[in-house]
Amino acid sequence: MTAPFLKLFRPAALLIAAMAFNCQAQSYPNRPITMIWPFNAGNPSGEAMRVLGEEAGKILGRPVLTEFRGGAGARLGVQAVLKAPPDGYLVGLAMGGTYTLLPLASAGFKIEPGRDYTPVMLVTEAYSALTGHPSLPFRDIKGLVAHARANPGKLTYGSTGVGSDVHVQMERMMAEIGIQMTHIPYKGSAAALPDRLSGRLDFYLSGLDNAPLVASGQLIAIATTGPRRVPTFPNTPTLDESVPGLVLKFWSAMAAPPGTPADVVAKLNAAFTEAFKTPAVIKAMDTGGWFITPAGPDAMGARIKSELEALAPLVRRLNLSFD
Repeated sequence: MTAPFLKLFRPAALLIAAMAFNCQAQSYPNRPITMIWPFNAGNPSGEAMRVLGEEAGKILGRPVLTEFRGGAGARLGVQAVLKAPPDGYLVGLAMGGTYTLLPLASAGFKIEPGRDYTPVMLVTEAYSALTGHPSLPFRDIKGLVAHARANPGKLTYGSTGVGSDVHVQMERMMAEIGIQMTHIPYKGSAAALPDRLSGRLDFYLSGLDNAPLVASGQLIAIATTGPRRVPTFPNTPTLDESVPGLVLKFWSAMAAPPGTPADVVAKLNAAFTEAFKTPAVIKAMDTGGWFITPAGPDAMGARIKSELEALAPLVRRLNLSFD
């Protein structure tokens, strides 16, 4: 094939590809959609996301099948989305730190919105409770700080993996209150639960859905992470009460592969936004301790940009590395 012919062929090929994408987008979706939650199943958060997908599928007219793909601090599930065809048939949910702090602190996970993935929407926000085993000789942040400083590195805390949101937020909390504990990564919060209940693990930054375990005396709540006390733990002080300004917020978002057409993104956004209004999703999110905060791709991109700017100095100051 001659060079002049190639010059003519390439624009034609691109035009044909674009036309194919447009036709596909107009009929989208015409088969089931896979939605990846990059953590393991077996906890209220994962169940809430499964219900969300189920209700969105009813609106789209095609099943949205939730795939639980945990591992490597959510990297495995997110990377599956980055490598998928940009046709809207595979999307992924992830915690906000996966898109922000993890890329800042991991040389092998440098992802950017628009280049490596297509923002679809902000999904939820949540606050957590720092829960521990009843055998611990203290019941509040003041006691935790005193004990940890007298026994550096002896207390342990769990997370869903190196570089996960729980890991990141615990590192931030320890830096702010001036203590050091030993990190124990697990494949998911459900995997950590037996060690939490037996006392082999001292702490976990868990969802507000752990209230029944606290009420039954199987765990103790040291502090909650929001700006004010929550009805679920009315007698538990916030971190902010002990360390003014220390608020640990978790949020989740949805992304599609890079190059996903804008009209496909718009259809996904509209369907999931509508799904959030259904009683089933509202109940599931409430059980999981999530606040529903849907917003579009522009809002997601702006959130990621602002957090990258805010977190970069923290990564440098703490010399964080999640590789």
